[in-house]
Amino acid sequence: MGPQKVLQHKPAKKQVRSLAARQAMSAPKQIPAAKPATTEALPSSIWPPVLSGQCWESDVSELLGQISPNAESEDTVSRLVDAVRETILPIFPDLDACGFVHGNLRSGRAFRVAVPDVEIVLSVSPEKLRQKLQSRIATERKMDTRQLEKAAIRMVAEALVASCGFKFRRSAFRGEEPKLTLLAPASFGPFADAIPLDISVNAETPLYNAALLAECGQLDPRAKQLILLVRRWAKDRGICHAAKGYLSPYHWSLLVIFFLQVRRMSEEGSVLPPLQQFRAFCDLTSSPPGLQRGPRPSPKSSTEPTSQLLKEFMHFYRSFDWRNEMINIIEGERGPPTIFE
Repeated sequence: MGPQKVLQHKPAKKQVRSLAARQAMSAPKQIPAAKPATTEALPSSIWPPVLSGQCWESDVSELLGQISPNAESEDTVSRLVDAVRETILPIFPDLDACGFVHGNLRSGRAFRVAVPDVEIVLSVSPEKLRQKLQSRIATERKMDTRQLEKAAIRMVAEALVASCGFKFRRSAFRGEEPKLTLLAPASFGPFADAIPLDISVNAETPLYNAALLAECGQLDPRAKQLILLVRRWAKDRGICHAAKGYLSPYHWSLLVIFFLQVRRMSEEGSVLPPLQQFRAFCDLTSSPPGLQRGPRPSPKSSTEPTSQLLKEFMHFYRSFDWRNEMINIIEGERGPPTIFE
């Protein structure tokens, strides 16, 4: 009787399971509730720029109009700098802030958070920074300059998050110039998206970049335009994120300057002089021993459009011998690395 009872119960279990399965299949599907709409236009972050498509030259000119910094972007950065100053004043009375914008904030789409177009640099003397932080941070050992800068950045970021509604995105403390990436509220500008920005203490690269870009524009407007185009191209291709091992936007700018110095693809010749003839180089650096500075060149009249220079830039570095040549923008000459040592 025992085995028969077991055999009698097995079909009953199968019938119960099959009935439950049929009920589950016949029941209406539960549709998840729709998520509330956000103010950030996230899908637009992957859309390519819209161009008229008339010809290559007109498309490049149109793209330059879309990516170049404008008054709206500069006003937004000014408001951000003012907010940072007001926030850090009670913490660091001797600390000042300056902002840099590298593109039109409306046009930044791909990798806009990984490589922000806005940089804010906080400036303070190392001694005052040491006096302020050593009294705040309970530590017996003496902190070096890099550790002081990191500690100051953390304190400023915490104040911005607590007081102004900023959001922390990522830190980059392993590079030569420590920095934090924050997201500023969209209320600081006429945009639907939060505004990504890098914040650092006593960083020199943003200052050098702004000075070189401004002087390149004075020497030849095409030089500044080509730098903006190449930086945007590298950003859209995802090859300018230094934390991932790529060249930074500043290094891409140096590649453009070197190309324009050694360009020999037409009768026009080079577009930019050696860096030692730049006014910014003379003002920001001290001359190495034996360096001969030539007279400052006058701006050249443009002959070939920027669109043609962009093509030549791509062809130049496609065949560049990275093993046996180096980038030397100080002298603006091609050659093996040994002659520059």
